[in-house]
Amino acid sequence: DLVMTSRRVDAEEAYRIGLLDRLVPAGELMSTARALAEQICSLPPSAVRVSKRAIRRALESDFVEATHYETQAGGLARRARHDGEESRKAFAEKRKPKYLGR
Repeated sequence: DLVMTSRRVDAEEAYRIGLLDRLVPAGELMSTARALAEQICSLPPSAVRVSKRAIRRALESDFVEATHYETQAGGLARRARHDGEESRKAFAEKRKPKYLGR
């Protein structure tokens, strides 16, 4: 009904109905956002890039095309050999990975 009626919802209801992934107190907003950004930045750049493209593609296309791209994107991310190997090595060596974006 939100789309058809333009009914406004507050943050609590948006979270309850699944429009938000998390709900944080106003005083913790920046620290929570920064922590999320740091988490994303710690991931392989190639995987983040492919994920962002998949999201954009999903917003700009129909379901079939978006699903097809998402399937292809998974293959692209898996083919980012260096970052994948670096992830495995870093995990085994108990250190932070050093990604090159390929």
